[in-house]
Amino acid sequence: MATRTHLTNCIILFSLALGVRIAIIAFHGFDGLYGQDAFAYFDFAGDILYFIETFNPPPPFFWSIGYPLQLAIGMGILGVTESVALGTSILMGSLLPILVYSLGLQLQLRLPYAFFAGLLISFSGQALQSSLVIMSDIPALFWSLISVVSLLQYMDGSKKRWLALCGFAVSIACITRWIYLILPTIYVLVLILHWKRHIRWKDTILTILVSLMPVMPQLIYNQINPPTLLNHSWVQGWAPLNVLAQNFITVEGTLNYEKINALFYASPIYDLSYLSPLLTIFVLCGLLFVLRRRNLHTLIVLAWFVTPYVFLAGIPSQNIRFPLIIFPIVTILVGFGLQWIMTITKPVRWVAIGLALVGFSHTAINGFDYANSFVEHHQSEKQVVTWLDGKIPDDAKLYTFGSTLILQHYTDYSVIEIFYETPDTLNQRWFRGRSDYLLLNLWQIENQWQGRAPQANYHWFRDDRGLVHIERFRNLTLFEANP
Repeated sequence: MATRTHLTNCIILFSLALGVRIAIIAFHGFDGLYGQDAFAYFDFAGDILYFIETFNPPPPFFWSIGYPLQLAIGMGILGVTESVALGTSILMGSLLPILVYSLGLQLQLRLPYAFFAGLLISFSGQALQSSLVIMSDIPALFWSLISVVSLLQYMDGSKKRWLALCGFAVSIACITRWIYLILPTIYVLVLILHWKRHIRWKDTILTILVSLMPVMPQLIYNQINPPTLLNHSWVQGWAPLNVLAQNFITVEGTLNYEKINALFYASPIYDLSYLSPLLTIFVLCGLLFVLRRRNLHTLIVLAWFVTPYVFLAGIPSQNIRFPLIIFPIVTILVGFGLQWIMTITKPVRWVAIGLALVGFSHTAINGFDYANSFVEHHQSEKQVVTWLDGKIPDDAKLYTFGSTLILQHYTDYSVIEIFYETPDTLNQRWFRGRSDYLLLNLWQIENQWQGRAPQANYHWFRDDRGLVHIERFRNLTLFEANP
């Protein structure tokens, strides 16, 4: 009976999560591509497939190759389309609630509260939105949850194959997003304590060998293109004082934020993009409850919660996607907090139930609106493609910044990203007697990128060639550069 109940709960969680994700995508016809990163991942997956066919080395790639490699496997089987790539995120995002539910049960959450945690991650705005794009966030989180569920299964007395699965899954998570390199250190510490300092060498050797399998493509690729991890601006710019900072000057320009890092990266606890503030009290109560338990399960929960937060709070950047790594633990803490409060007097229990239901409804309603608005916004950004039609020649050379990948993917124009140019290279590209075109967000160029390549290149066009204003589309201005 218990097995049937768990299976039913898993089917319900998966069906709800999958249904809402498909509904949003189907309504908007969104293909999962937006901004810069999604196009880069999708295109590099194609480069991997081309390498498999021709053995021509793939080009340099800034991030780890785990995610585009997963895309390449799927697209190699089902076809090179955006739908296959997006389907990976949708499927993995729909499986997250099952993994959170299972993790909650392993951490000794009672069934209703583990189910509640699964519901929260099903409808949380950021978890939902990240499931609807061709990005590495959800796949990395998916593999990390498989790893911790497998680790706990092993620690609860199961065979060593569960530890091997943990190593395999966490390795994929690490080469999908570098920040998950935090987890193996936590796991090693927990295992040493679990073994009471008597290392089980057979289990360890098997796990190491299995863990190396997903990492091998990354290691081979690094022989051609050196890794960028230690050269990343987050690593080089990390500083304890950034915890209290909100203004940064980085390679991405001048960045000014509303909140200090310490508050921003605690967003999964209180911010509506993740969770209704009405549920914050349960997170805090859950944290107090877990701290009182003092066991290895507690250590995993706290380390997974604290370590990524400390790292993120020290980086010179803010992105609402980044703290997604700690959100599964937040939902577990909500479950523990609610479970603990339900042991108090009856009036308090009824208040807790009411608050939990209203908080969940608030989370779910806003989550749907948050993800739907995101998709709607980025789908509308692609209207620049149809807006440009007829305004510039079909064989035009178009210089742009920010919209480059959209225009390269959906048009036949010769699109050039000005970020990588200099006035000298622009002068060399200039074919005298022929007009070129610019499509730029002038406010962004003159403010965020003040004194940097995008502004210098725009000023070269303005001052050395001369620009004729053609038309404006939202925050983008189209110019013709004099021949």
